[in-house]
Amino acid sequence: MRGKMKSRPIDIVAAIIVPIGLIGAGVLFGIAKKFSFIFERLQLSFHLRQISVGIIILYVLLFFVFWHFNVINVRRRFIKPLLIITNVCLLIDAIYVFATSIPSLFTSLNENEFWFYVGHLLPSFIALFTWTLLYWRKSPTAADKINENSENGKEILLSTCTS
Repeated sequence: MRGKMKSRPIDIVAAIIVPIGLIGAGVLFGIAKKFSFIFERLQLSFHLRQISVGIIILYVLLFFVFWHFNVINVRRRFIKPLLIITNVCLLIDAIYVFATSIPSLFTSLNENEFWFYVGHLLPSFIALFTWTLLYWRKSPTAADKINENSENGKEILLSTCTS
């Protein structure tokens, strides 16, 4: 994914820790769901949900911070709005899931389907729609190809014929 660039130690650590953390959060959330049907374990269920959602919110915030500093020099203007919209949508979704892990809000949020659509499906739809809308802009333009092919500050003109 990084092309010919060597992987930095932080990239290797992130490639290991991020999937393990997300799988761990999913396992905790699955156990919490099973415990939510057992009255004696209901309180433990809410604590496991809160830990799981805390991990997810931490990942969303760290993702935003790391991506912000990695794309700070990128010239394409669509990257930052795309990143901000996606992370705000993910944060809304994570806050909704966190709200469902609070015992007093759990029943009121689960009784009304409207909150599921507003807190979970709408942010996901907006993020996916934004990526779909701006995806075509990610392909390199002719100006990008010229800048990549330039040597010693002199631009090499791309041939317009396809022979």
